[in-house]
Amino acid sequence: PYAVTKHAANIAGPYRIPNVSIDAYCVYTNRTPASAMRGFGVTPASFALEVQMDKIAETVGLDPWSIRFINAYKDGDMKPHRKVVEDATLIEVMQAAAEMVGHELPEEYKQMSSGEKEVG
Repeated sequence: PYAVTKHAANIAGPYRIPNVSIDAYCVYTNRTPASAMRGFGVTPASFALEVQMDKIAETVGLDPWSIRFINAYKDGDMKPHRKVVEDATLIEVMQAAAEMVGHELPEEYKQMSSGEKEVG
């Protein structure tokens, strides 16, 4: 069950993609239940997703950063495996990453937030 849940949870990466839906099934057999740990299957799928995000951005004429900001999970969004996003920080992480690599973001993306955060 772990591997199936892990794949379902990460199929859309950290992005709101409303037309993604997933039904995953575990089937018991006469084999010992086992799965790999530490992100098994997530890394290759994440790479493929990010390459597609770049291609989509190019096709629609957007900066690759912009398409990620527009589609980033925010608190309260529903993931494909029907779990609500809580404590999202992707937007803040992308803002920090852009600053670290010297990428100047448009003001609208500098002002974005993943949700209300408590400080203190």
